[in-house]
Amino acid sequence: MSGNLADICFCLWGFSSSVAYQRVRGKGVYKIDPRDTLLRMTNSTQPVRQAIERPDGFLADVAANAWQAYNAMETTKRRHFDLLEILANKKKNYNLEPSQREQALLANLLRDHDEQVKRFTAASMELKQADAQAHVALFVYIGDISDLSTPSPVQH
Repeated sequence: MSGNLADICFCLWGFSSSVAYQRVRGKGVYKIDPRDTLLRMTNSTQPVRQAIERPDGFLADVAANAWQAYNAMETTKRRHFDLLEILANKKKNYNLEPSQREQALLANLLRDHDEQVKRFTAASMELKQADAQAHVALFVYIGDISDLSTPSPVQH
């Protein structure tokens, strides 16, 4: 399996010294070498770290641009999803179709989000080139945020 760290930031992460470990639900553990973007399957018994560490030094310095771009991307995603939910509820509860104004706003919010995704991708690639350790630390932190802010599916 190969991929870019930006493509897998929504997975669960672990971190050990200079090597990050990504635990993919139901798929095993992948070792991530911060010097490249290849993911390698491993049967490592290394424990996934328990504490969530905010990489303050990196976020205030070399990773600041990528961190701001990530937050902008998350904000535009929320705006788009919030309006989608409102429109879906109007349809479900009142059988009302979105007005042209609402459709235009939804399209604009999606365009805003697309632009922020491009900005974040560019900023994260720049960070990777400038400081691979800061890049990994940022994505570990983003993974922690994503993991804890995403509700677990209810199982009965």
